[in-house]
Amino acid sequence: MRSGARSVRGTGRLRKIEEVAGVVEESSIEGRVVVEEGAVVRRSVVRGPSYIGRGSVVEESYVGPYTSVGEGCRLVRVEVENSVLMDRVELSDLGVRVFNSLIGSDAVVSGGEGRPRGLRLILGERSGVELRA
Repeated sequence: MRSGARSVRGTGRLRKIEEVAGVVEESSIEGRVVVEEGAVVRRSVVRGPSYIGRGSVVEESYVGPYTSVGEGCRLVRVEVENSVLMDRVELSDLGVRVFNSLIGSDAVVSGGEGRPRGLRLILGERSGVELRA
């Protein structure tokens, strides 16, 4: 478990590369990463620049560069990068990486290995979905 800030000396000035106020367990934090107070990162990789909001939980997941995870989110066994997850988003057990995405508050996206395999969508007006195999 670790918290606090770590700095690295570069070209004559001190540069903060991570700010961890939350809990990090058995995880790798790489680059400019902020883990806010009350957030938990467990058995995961977080590559910066990225932000994990207050009270969020990231377990057995990969959070890639240019990703912002809002407050109170829950990510379990997922990969996400170059994306913005608003507050209270839940992502779990997805078999594909989420990238270049914007996911609104209180959205829930879950997957699984059940059969028969299918895709269930609930979309609002003027929504756009791109599916790639």
